[in-house]
Amino acid sequence: MPKNPPSLHRSMTLLQATAINMIDMVGIGPFVTMPLVIGLMGNSYFIFAWIFGALVSLIDAMIWAELGAAYPMAGGSYHFLKEAYKGYPTMGRLMPFLYIWQTSIQAPLVVASGAIGFAQYFSYLLPINPFEQKMLSGAIVILLVILLYRKIETIGKIGVAL
Repeated sequence: MPKNPPSLHRSMTLLQATAINMIDMVGIGPFVTMPLVIGLMGNSYFIFAWIFGALVSLIDAMIWAELGAAYPMAGGSYHFLKEAYKGYPTMGRLMPFLYIWQTSIQAPLVVASGAIGFAQYFSYLLPINPFEQKMLSGAIVILLVILLYRKIETIGKIGVAL
C-alpha cells in the first residue's frame, strides 16, 4: 500500500487554462456564422441575438465553474453526469457513456469546421479555388494534430500565444 496516493499534478497556469478555454468556446464559430445571420436577418438587429447569446454563455460559464469547484476531477462532464445519475443504476453508467460517445464524434467535426472556416477566410487574403480550400483545411487539421501532440505545459503556452 503506497504511503502517498497519486495526486493530480496541476501544470497549467490560470492564464493558460483561460486561453485554452476561450479558444475552445469561441473558436471560429462567430466568424463563420455571423455573416450568415446578418444575411438572413437583413438588418442590424442581429446584435441583440449576439448579446443574448453572450449573457447565456456567461450564465453557463458560472454553472460550469461551480460544478468544477464542487467536483474537481479530471474528466469534467463525464464525472458530472456520473455524479448526477449515481442514484440510478443503469442511467448512472449510460449517461456518461453516451457523453463520451457523442464527444468522440463531435470533437473531430468541431476541428474540421474550424479548419474549413479558416480556409474560407484565408481565401479573402489569397484567392484560392474550392479544391485548394479543401487542401488548406486538411493541412490545418494536420498542423493542429502536430501542435497538440505535446506536453500540456507547452500546449498552455501555445494557447496563450494564439
